[in-house]
Formats: sequence, C-alpha cells, structure tokens
Amino acid sequence: GALEPWAQTGWDLDEHTEMNLTLEAYATLAFLQADIEIGQLPESSDCGATSSVAIIHSLDIPESPFYSANWLSVTVAHCGVMPMTANHHADERGESSRLRRVGGGMVMDSFGDTRWMGNLGDLRFKPFGVTPEPEVRTQVVRGVAASSMILVSDGVSGILSDNEISDLVRTKSNMGPAASAKELVNFAEELGADDNCTALVIPLPGWETKVKDGTKKLREYRLSGAASSGRQRRM
Repeated sequence: GALEPWAQTGWDLDEHTEMNLTLEAYATLAFLQADIEIGQLPESSDCGATSSVAIIHSLDIPESPFYSANWLSVTVAHCGVMPMTANHHADERGESSRLRRVGGGMVMDSFGDTRWMGNLGDLRFKPFGVTPEPEVRTQVVRGVAASSMILVSDGVSGILSDNEISDLVRTKSNMGPAASAKELVNFAEELGADDNCTALVIPLPGWETKVKDGTKKLREYRLSGAASSGRQRRM
C-alpha cells in the first residue's frame, strides 16, 4: 500500500518525521499506529471501530483560511466527500473480493447488514482479512464550488443517499453547521435508522450559495411513509 516504499527498506517509526512521507503515507501510518495501540488493550479483541479523517487546507498564495479560500486541497481517509472513497462494507465489490482471498465467509445479521464472519471488524479477525489500512484520496476543489465537508457514520449513510445528505445540510445552512448536522441525524432517526448516527458538518467557501433542493420531495415522501408506519406499529 501507501507505505510500501518505506517498508521495503526498513524504518524507525520514531524517526518517520524525517523520512519525507507523503500525506497518504502519513494518514495510513496514523491508522496503523492507532490500531497497534488499541490492540494492546486486553478487551480489544472483541471490539471493532471505524474512523473518518479529513484534512482541508488552502492552496491560495498568499494563503487564506480554508473556509474562504479560492482553491482547496481536500484529503480524506476512509470516508467520502463527493464521495471520494467507497463504503467499507463486507459486501462492497472490492472489499468482498479482498476478503474472500483470505478465507472466512459472510453472514447477514437480523438487521439485514452483511457481517464478515458474523462481525463488523473485531481485532481477532485480522488474520482473516480485517485491516486497519485506510483508503486515502486527495482532490483539489474550487472553494466556491464546495458548500461543506460532511462526515457521517453508517447509521446515516445507510439510510440516506449522498444527495439527500447534501441537500438536507444545504437547506439548513442558515441554522449553522452544528444545527444542520443535528437536523441530519434527527432526520435519519425519524426514518428509522437503528445504527449509530453521527454527523459532522464543516462549512466551506460555498456555504452560503443557494442551490436547488433536488431531493426535497423524496425526503418528504420517505418521511410521510416512516410516520405512517410508526402509527401502524403503535396501533
């Protein structure tokens, strides 16, 4: 992966700041080091976790704050913006192909989610393909063309499309990023999301730009269906 050029020659992790690592290599190293430290905890073998990392910086000369820059560099690890990376689900094409090469199998839990060997990523399954290595992507973005960076857990992305998430946040931009993130989580929960719902919204230069809400009718329809289903269950 991203660390292969350095792994070939050997290295000292305590001296990696002098090894001219790329940003992708730094991000990968951070995930791997976190995995090592978590793995030293006695209770870690029966737990798994996900992580989303985003690095945003201005490319303007002279440099300006990222939230008002004309041009931005956006690097994400494991999560997406436009989206920039794929969902890390066991049944995603690339992941399932990689996992099958090392053995084991997939089962579906009572919520309809695919689990690798019955789990989502517990450390004890690392010999069977579970990996802390992130997917890292970098993209140059024109500032005014980007309204926000939205990081969500799969409790949100599992029930809302990328377009719905983006539209919902943008229509609530007058409330501010924190309030719009809360609205996003609340909406996912109203639709019946039963997994962890977490959202973080970071405003970018195009935050105040008014655009058409292309998924408004769809969200209203889905919400009315969820409300009707809820009434039926209560009856």
